[in-house]
Amino acid sequence: MHNQLLGCLLDLMENQKTMSHVSVWRGKDNITTPHLLCEMWRDEECRLGVPRDANGTLTGASCLDQPNVSVYFNPLTPM
Repeated sequence: MHNQLLGCLLDLMENQKTMSHVSVWRGKDNITTPHLLCEMWRDEECRLGVPRDANGTLTGASCLDQPNVSVYFNPLTPM
């Protein structure tokens, strides 16, 4: 279910006409869209068993040491 919800949210966020609606949306207990996305991210990391320390820092991220994995994100570049 998270995959479908995330896909719908991303589709809405790609459309400039719907961004104002997404940014003002409030859910149960006044939760915002960014908060919902962060919650879904943490849930997925937990499901995948991503190791974090008490401060929330990634620990034992062995996948980043693999030569075939490239990790790059530029928030200013449209996807």
